[in-house]
Amino acid sequence: MEQIIKQKYGLKINHMKINYVLKQEGLAMSEPKKWHRKKWIRYERECSNSLWHVDWHEIKGL
Repeated sequence: MEQIIKQKYGLKINHMKINYVLKQEGLAMSEPKKWHRKKWIRYERECSNSLWHVDWHEIKGL
């Protein structure tokens, strides 16, 4: 729809805005399969120092 509106009317409208308006008018439905949230992974252990997590980042030029 975004491309059709741009070609026919010369307007650029964000596809999310188009989807929002269609949902408000009852012309589009939500897709629950797309709305899955990734679970956070907690690094917890009963004993201290039984699990370590390290993130590495290299700054070039230093």
